[in-house]
Amino acid sequence: MSDNQTTGRALLKFGVKEAAFGLLWALVILGIGNIALRYFNVFHAPEWEARFVWVVMTVAFVATVIGAMVIGPIRLVQHMPKGDGVANDR
Repeated sequence: MSDNQTTGRALLKFGVKEAAFGLLWALVILGIGNIALRYFNVFHAPEWEARFVWVVMTVAFVATVIGAMVIGPIRLVQHMPKGDGVANDR
């Protein structure tokens, strides 16, 4: 069995759970973005509000990177079967 087949089977088997996990992250980002949009006019805002928006946007970016690029693949690999002699055994 090739790596692609193994990954494909894991995606079929655990895809719903991973999609729900991704949706949860998307809702978190949406909530953070909604807060930031309340202070959308940063240039006319007081200094503390402008700083708040930059902090919120940075947190949203970091959460996206962690959720989409780090946690998702790690969780998928944890669900993949081991001991079948393909690359995920390493």
